[in-house]
Amino acid sequence: MTTKRPSSTPEGSLEATYGNYDRMEMRGSIDTPISDVLRTKLTFGYKRADGWSHLLAANYPAPAHNNRSQRTPGDVNRGSGRLAIEYAPSDAFNLYLTADVSRIREATVPSAALAVPLDGTLTAAYNANDAAVIDVPGYGTGVRYDDRWVVAPGNKRGTYQTGPNGTNLNVTGFAGTAEWKLADDLTFKSITAFRKVSGSFNRDADNSPLQVVDCFSNFQQKQFSQEGQLVGSAFSDRVEYIGGAYYFKESAVDDYRCALPPSIGTIILKSDADNSSYAAFGQASFKLSDAIKITAGVRYTHDKKSLLPDFIYDPAAGGAFAGVRTVPYGRVTNTFSNVSPRFSIDYKLSRDVLFYGSYSRGYKGGGFNARTVAPRPDVLAFTPEKLATFEVGTKLEMLDRKVRLNVAAFTTKYQDIQITVIEDFAPGTQNGGDARIKGFEAELAAKPTDRLTLNASLAHLDTHYTKLLPLSSLVRPEFQVRMSNTLSNSPAWSASAGFDYRIPVPALSGDVSLRGDWSYNSKIYNDDINSVWLTQKGYSIFNAQIAYENGDGNWDLLLWGKNLSDKQVIFSGDANAAAGFVQGNYSAPRTYGVTFRRRF
Repeated sequence: MTTKRPSSTPEGSLEATYGNYDRMEMRGSIDTPISDVLRTKLTFGYKRADGWSHLLAANYPAPAHNNRSQRTPGDVNRGSGRLAIEYAPSDAFNLYLTADVSRIREATVPSAALAVPLDGTLTAAYNANDAAVIDVPGYGTGVRYDDRWVVAPGNKRGTYQTGPNGTNLNVTGFAGTAEWKLADDLTFKSITAFRKVSGSFNRDADNSPLQVVDCFSNFQQKQFSQEGQLVGSAFSDRVEYIGGAYYFKESAVDDYRCALPPSIGTIILKSDADNSSYAAFGQASFKLSDAIKITAGVRYTHDKKSLLPDFIYDPAAGGAFAGVRTVPYGRVTNTFSNVSPRFSIDYKLSRDVLFYGSYSRGYKGGGFNARTVAPRPDVLAFTPEKLATFEVGTKLEMLDRKVRLNVAAFTTKYQDIQITVIEDFAPGTQNGGDARIKGFEAELAAKPTDRLTLNASLAHLDTHYTKLLPLSSLVRPEFQVRMSNTLSNSPAWSASAGFDYRIPVPALSGDVSLRGDWSYNSKIYNDDINSVWLTQKGYSIFNAQIAYENGDGNWDLLLWGKNLSDKQVIFSGDANAAAGFVQGNYSAPRTYGVTFRRRF
């Protein structure tokens, strides 16, 4: 994402929104030029809204937005600010500095119990050893963890959770970009960034008033990056090139605890990670003629991952596993290297017709699992994921450039794809095997009249495994990936369409615009094992907006609605049948509101 740099003239904007669920939002920006060579830009934002999840447990306290133990899932409470300073004393030098801060105090993502497999490790232990002796507020003793906590089919936005729920996040960041123009056709760019994140995540994973899985996480993370680039051209701009180097350093500490059934105990998963990455890259484009351009590039990456695990069942909490370590205490380290090339060719048949083809390889580093709940001789590691993609396409502009059509077809080969599976009763990352993706996508934009704009898109994906790798012996057979599985979050079909119609209204001294859009996804598997519980069938989403903009263009008023059909869509979850619970996370319900924007 590229943000707008400070303006050389004083200007600003302010936007305010009010909507259902008592949604209130405010954001704005102020550009203040200090002199001809020094400019600043201040942006800020704040939003809050009540939660939309239905709390179903008996005798549960009324929600309190500022009480972290009683927040309603689905609420919003966050603010941010950003200061940008640009110093440009000459055409040969530019310095751009930014500082940002953000704060989040919200409930967890809304989730609901979808199933309770009674043979799961935690469910069976609670029902056999703990249910008879634990007094559950509002329910008494002898209360089992079973299907009574599964929400009704028509109330997927409800939950029986009463345990911890909260997302508390504090983020600060600083960045600086300096550009030196060494010659008319050569520029050096330095990009430096630092970011610090701290906070906590808490959730009642079993979505019930019982203590089956209540988790708490407190963490801190710091990262620093430095990149240098040489950007230039040669041979009368027929050759354009970029080369550079990149460095990244990260340290993170996480104190993650899950209170399990008292008969088992509390697992403490402390991890201290120290990661670094080095890279060198280069790319050049050659114009063989006015119509043909070829591009070649390569990137070398070297990653180092290090983890100090302190995984132990809390001795003070008691339970059958009190004091048991799940992996030996001691730092583990691994390194990975990769060379990723890229090649492409563009053929510009005319001003309005472009054909292209490209081949590229990609890489995602390996690492270590920081969630090990069953004793094993070492920390479970996973290796890098690699891919190779070939794509061909065309970009067309037609009918005097009133219609634009982009079409692309591609095929991707994955090697050692990283997937999430349940080892014993905790999720973790392992290498699942090789996979292939084939597909195409098309985007259409048209402006048949000065007032009407149309857009549409269509995409198709065909995903399947071509090879499976053996998983850890602690992964039960029924929770392993199969050759027939589809890759997660990869709908076979997706489509969208929309329109924007502007109507001049002289009586109101401005324009009224109507906007509507539709999007569709076919069936989506939200986990790698394609569990039936987390499968979302095909669905459509409808949004609409009506807006008024005054004749001077300095203010407008919008009435908007999102998810107008109030579709309940599951977008993620945890099908942890090995533990004995299945939870699903659902998207927001129908929302609507009014927004006022002022520019000055």
